[in-house]
Amino acid sequence: MMSVSGKIVNIIKWLCSLAFLLALAAQVLAAEPYVIHPVQNPDQVRPLPASAWPPPESDQSDLLLKLSYLRGVLDALQYAEVAPKTIGKVLKDLEGMNLHQVAAAIDRYYLADPRRRSLPPASVLFRVLPRERGQVETSTLPRAAEPVAPAKTDQP
Repeated sequence: MMSVSGKIVNIIKWLCSLAFLLALAAQVLAAEPYVIHPVQNPDQVRPLPASAWPPPESDQSDLLLKLSYLRGVLDALQYAEVAPKTIGKVLKDLEGMNLHQVAAAIDRYYLADPRRRSLPPASVLFRVLPRERGQVETSTLPRAAEPVAPAKTDQP
């Protein structure tokens, strides 16, 4: 069994870890909000700062953050491979939006019709949101087939 002083030390460690994570989150959130803008040169690229990358000894939720970030970057690279002209326009088409607005727009897209969940979020970002903002651009990416509702019959 753990002694009382051992329990207190563990509680203090846990509180210090929590304070560190909250400070890190506050630093990221307090920084200038990420607003989407087209870039003309490498100096204008604003990637996720290294300070936002959780340390290797992080917990499962931090691992999920890491994997989600990496998956997003890899999705973007794959789209850039197959549709470079579409990718080049996305920043211009979504200019002025921040990440919260983009996430909310993707949520609204999925909520409008549950069948839309077959379209990956990256496709919604690259093809649907620009159209919703008045940018009508045909994509060179293949569309996922929308599920078709079964035909109604007049049988009792």
